Amino acid sequence: MIATALFQAITVLVHGTLIDGTGAAPRVDAVVEMRDGTITAIARAESYVVPEGASVIDVTGKWVLPGYIDTHTHLLDSGSLYTSPDDYDLTDRVPHESERRRIREGIPATLEHYRCSGVTTLASLGGPRWELEVARTSEAPRVLTSGPFFANFPVLDVTLWTRDDPVLVQLKSVDDARAKVRDVANQGVDLIKVGYAGPPGAREAFRPILEALVEASHALGLRVAMHAEELETAKMAIRAGVDVLAHTIVDQVVDSEFLDLAKESGVVTISGLGHFDRYREVLDSAVSLLPIERRCGDRRVIASWDTLAAIPRAERPPVPDAIEWGSGEEAREILLTNMRKMFEAGIPIAAGSNGGNIGTLQGPSFHREFHKMAEAGLPLEAIIASATRDAARALGLEDRGTLTPGKRGDLVVLGEDPLEHVSHLAAIDFVMAGGQLVGAPKRVPAEPMSYRGALWLEREDRYFEERPDLVLEAMALEPGDVVADIGTGSGYYARQMAPLVAPGGRVLAVDIQPQMLKFLSQLVEEEGITGVEPILSEPDDPKLPAGELDWILLADVYHEIAEPEKVLSKMREALAPDGRVALLEYRVEDGTGDRLKADHAMSVRQVLSEWKPAGFDLVALDESLPMQHLFVFAVEGGEHTIEDVDFLDALAVEVVEAEIESSGAVRIRRKTARPIVVTLPVGTYLEAQDEKGSLFARRDAFVFLESDDWYLWDLRRVGRERTKPPGDRFEMRRPSAVPALANLLRVIQVGTYALDGLRYPPRTEIIEQAAIWIADEDASYAEMLEDIGGTRIPPAYVAAFALVFCDAAGIDVTTRRIWEDAELIFEPVREAWLKDFYARRAE
Repeated sequence: MIATALFQAITVLVHGTLIDGTGAAPRVDAVVEMRDGTITAIARAESYVVPEGASVIDVTGKWVLPGYIDTHTHLLDSGSLYTSPDDYDLTDRVPHESERRRIREGIPATLEHYRCSGVTTLASLGGPRWELEVARTSEAPRVLTSGPFFANFPVLDVTLWTRDDPVLVQLKSVDDARAKVRDVANQGVDLIKVGYAGPPGAREAFRPILEALVEASHALGLRVAMHAEELETAKMAIRAGVDVLAHTIVDQVVDSEFLDLAKESGVVTISGLGHFDRYREVLDSAVSLLPIERRCGDRRVIASWDTLAAIPRAERPPVPDAIEWGSGEEAREILLTNMRKMFEAGIPIAAGSNGGNIGTLQGPSFHREFHKMAEAGLPLEAIIASATRDAARALGLEDRGTLTPGKRGDLVVLGEDPLEHVSHLAAIDFVMAGGQLVGAPKRVPAEPMSYRGALWLEREDRYFEERPDLVLEAMALEPGDVVADIGTGSGYYARQMAPLVAPGGRVLAVDIQPQMLKFLSQLVEEEGITGVEPILSEPDDPKLPAGELDWILLADVYHEIAEPEKVLSKMREALAPDGRVALLEYRVEDGTGDRLKADHAMSVRQVLSEWKPAGFDLVALDESLPMQHLFVFAVEGGEHTIEDVDFLDALAVEVVEAEIESSGAVRIRRKTARPIVVTLPVGTYLEAQDEKGSLFARRDAFVFLESDDWYLWDLRRVGRERTKPPGDRFEMRRPSAVPALANLLRVIQVGTYALDGLRYPPRTEIIEQAAIWIADEDASYAEMLEDIGGTRIPPAYVAAFALVFCDAAGIDVTTRRIWEDAELIFEPVREAWLKDFYARRAE
């Protein structure tokens, strides 16, 4: 029998080293118990009894910290070159309206970047009203918002701030300040942000307005954060009673008067050390990314920085004076000196990234603050406190910031000791929010194929690879049918469908590239085909007529759709009452898709996880094609639906029975009368129950149980222990049982590790096996040589590719024993991109 480990209301982490955020010494062999998302016990493992039914996660050799809190972000900005026209105006090239729309629509992905970076709570200071909806609906991370940025000066640029939803609001009087605070408090903001800019003589005139704002805010239970980068402005803010200084002072070194005021008042200062430097790096085309920024950052934002090189210098806008000064050597020294002085004076410091400013990535650039604080001389204990306990204090959050009983179960588990080096704060194995695992990134859509590759779509081998005749036979098109071919490209399928729906039918050939449609039209004319109607679509709208389509076909294109949720919604609206969708995607599960870029193949589990929530039911699954899945979907609510279920859940509710064969294959059969698709996620752990070796599923897996017969389900798997043969008896556990290794295998599967957008390491069993040994056993090159030699891939390449995989999964490969032989490994490789990987990591 197979033992299950279903999620329970009780979750227990055992055998980790606990750094609880209170300032106490680390606790070794610790236990963290959480019930319904709240920490209920901290104990020593030797004296702790695991409650019956608890979900247990073994974190031996790991460090457990409170979830990180970024106290200063800007969700209305993206960090791209085009995000801040008030700082660097390129709206003649990218209209700010389109940038604003992309930012708003991309918020789910933005929050994913924060989760990937270990951030479980963030505060967006100064933003539009839509941030309130984000704050109400996001739990992981929790989002706090201040509403608009109040200031003494008016809006200067209406192209940046909309009139109906301004994010900068001028305070004109004491009464005006009180009224505006009441207004945003009624909207549901979590705190207030205010700022001052102007000559010294006008500062005192603003002070009564600021005092009124602070008084009104405190009366409503709202804390106040002040944008104050100048020393005298910061002193005014403290005297007025603000709770938080949103920046470290940059105009001059702080004096004793300021330090005394700050310490006596209890004001918290947000770090804000890294954003000036990153502005300059982007504008100088000299960005140096941290490993976690490469792993968790928005790839489109990072790519936008490179577009500056294509703009002639004479056509670039001037660098604003504030950025010119703030990124200069003198300002950097002042920032670091002031940070050190405030720490030495005992002033609480909260980490805040200013995420969203040009060059400052939402999420992973938070870790730049840690490095800057270390550069200022702060000890690692203080840096950890700045991102946990003191960050919670800054935002007035009493339910988080430390790992103590009664606090929320927000935590980060690290694979390296954070008290050894600041970079280890980014060695994230997994993240929990409210006692539940979070942070498995959504699938990243592949880059669309360019029209320049249109001829490849017409290659002769395509027939034998895809068997379009079998696809069209399964669709059973009839004369008069109206069909859409989304992502038609050259019209390879559209041109074959047109004769099948004639007379009276139509094929809508849909593509986002006008060049593709032009090529299609040429082929249609040359071949004398009628009934094909080209449609130029948008990335989020296929431009289909409502309620008319008998069939929609997506052939090897869904994985490239940038806005899948929106496109699926439009497709659902376009189907006729009995309409169907045929979806073709190269298979992940059996390895046929391994020859492609990893983001160009999809598993059954991936597809169903996206299509079912979008309102579609699976009605057929055809696996007879040489290399592809053929899914047939209908709008939800019809008959003949094929249900799908996770394997361990299926066991728990007894809709299947199963046995594990030796070496990890599964014998399974259904216990229900209806066909059922059973899926299993990459990283599922087959823990050996004898002295032999445990296994991992190295890909998503599925089995389609169409009858009552026993099926042999042969999982693609790798071993955990280098020196042990596979076991005979296993307990099958979810990927959360060994999160770091499961994440490594997931990263390999989904293909988020492209080094330059073009190069992907090969995905073979021996390379993935080596990556597991490096990540789990810290195996050296010499120890692995016997195991990784003798294959068609030279051992040096196996090791090099395995290191690339580990790096992409957030493992600091430079701290592993194998890195001692890095020069030996990378010296014989010929590929420039691999040598560049080595050079950048060796810096």
